[in-house]
Amino acid sequence: MDSNSEKMNAGQKRMPSWLILGAIVLAAFVLRILMVLTRPMVQLDETIYARMAENLINGLGYIDLTGAPTAHFSPLFPKLMAVVSMVLNDYVVSGYAVAAVFGSLIMIPTYLLGKSLINERVGLMAAALLAVLPLFVDYSSRIYGENVYVFLLMFFLYFSWNMLKKHQLVNGALAGVFLGIAYLANPSTVFYFVTLAVLAAVVAVRQGAKREMVKPMALFLVAFSIFAIPYLIFLHDVTGKWTYTGKESYEHVFAASRNLRYGSPEWEREAGALTEDGRESWVDRSQKTEDLITFFINHPRQAASMFANQSQVLYTEQLARVMPLWLLPLIGLGLFSRDWDRRRAAAVGYMLLMMSPALIILAMYA
Repeated sequence: MDSNSEKMNAGQKRMPSWLILGAIVLAAFVLRILMVLTRPMVQLDETIYARMAENLINGLGYIDLTGAPTAHFSPLFPKLMAVVSMVLNDYVVSGYAVAAVFGSLIMIPTYLLGKSLINERVGLMAAALLAVLPLFVDYSSRIYGENVYVFLLMFFLYFSWNMLKKHQLVNGALAGVFLGIAYLANPSTVFYFVTLAVLAAVVAVRQGAKREMVKPMALFLVAFSIFAIPYLIFLHDVTGKWTYTGKESYEHVFAASRNLRYGSPEWEREAGALTEDGRESWVDRSQKTEDLITFFINHPRQAASMFANQSQVLYTEQLARVMPLWLLPLIGLGLFSRDWDRRRAAAVGYMLLMMSPALIILAMYA
């Protein structure tokens, strides 16, 4: 038997990629369900999400525990909980179900993105790695909306990469759809909107493809706006001002601008005027600070210093949780195991640029 026949037989015996990916998704789901079973109780924001889903089912609208309309919590996750609760008849179980399912389905766009950027093998390895990363497993077993957000964001990254590479209208439209829906799960998507717009302009100029890029970007903008504009109007109705988010960042800005850790006793003492015995908080001075973007615009030098300080906190205290140290050798091996070409450099550059909004947000809230 010659070498070509051996290669053909090896290719025939290889398990199909879709079957491997399905096994990864299934294993990820089982792992997350096992982690859910270890949770003794719901706490903090989890209780609020469960109550908001109940309020939606009962026809009370998008209100929080106080009974007032809220813009602090993004609407998509509690709405998904409400829909699932119509089948499961339990708001808490529905929250866990939505988190675990989307936390497992994240492997699909991860695989597609890795395959499109590098190759199929890389896509499968990335999906398998994400299935067992402790931080993702942990968050996929809690009633938090991050899993839905990351699922949508990964599909946006996949379709936006293909839009930049192929200039296809369908990729532009789908990138806008997924980012628009993701905006309903987390307002930080506006940073990815800006990043893609800038990147698309640079690519169009460098490749001399201005006309080819205009149409998919226009479809991207239209698709994104279909989901974003109604939510912007809702935010205006609730907050009384035009804003991209209902989340208040003043507590984190207050902490970072004073080189304090949010939630620490030092922060409580400074922001809440905690008494020396640590029992009484009688005023919240953090209410006087600005939101994150306004703070950066009005105080760029102080904001830069704050970002540097918080980046140090992220690097020294939080990075190992976000990216375990055992991953670093694998990242190095993946980056430098073979020679670089133009396509590989473009793929890595794209991912680094698209990681920048997440890194900035992580640093500011470390």
